[in-house]
Amino acid sequence: MSHLPRRDERFTAGTSGAGNRANAARNVSAAVTRSMAQSARNVGSDAELIYQEHAPRRTGRLARGIKARAVGDQVVVSAVAVDPKTQFDYVDVTRFGHRKAIIVPVTKRGRPRKTLTIARVAGQFVSRSGGRLVFTSRGRLWRLFSVRGFRPTGDWTDRATPEIQIAADTEMAKTGNQITAAWR
Repeated sequence: MSHLPRRDERFTAGTSGAGNRANAARNVSAAVTRSMAQSARNVGSDAELIYQEHAPRRTGRLARGIKARAVGDQVVVSAVAVDPKTQFDYVDVTRFGHRKAIIVPVTKRGRPRKTLTIARVAGQFVSRSGGRLVFTSRGRLWRLFSVRGFRPTGDWTDRATPEIQIAADTEMAKTGNQITAAWR
């Protein structure tokens, strides 16, 4: 065994006659990543439109609140439907319905509110209409003691899922064909 320092061996690998093919092979990973990201954005925008089509349309606020946004290599479709008066987001109610069959206004402690309260303020009697649900529907102001809870027949997102799956399958087949054509 020699105590002299060893020289590093160097090897060079090359291709002859396949230069274009080798360059294409080096770039295929980046091309696949770009193509898949673009496909995800396309499927996300398709899903946004399909969900908007299937969303319940009473005021149209839910359909307008459905948005798709790219997050890394994924696309997230979210829905926001906040009532401007009460700040209540009713997306879950449109999907699953109310827990109770009849909705009655309650106090913060959970007790039913009285239907009419009379208070004396500065020597005058003032009536407050607590205990009533007040809302506008069909061009009329309604004051009701209780209302029937919303009970949907099914989740509208479940009805949209098969159409989104078809759109995703079509987009992935198209992307696969593009990658195959670029590789040839």
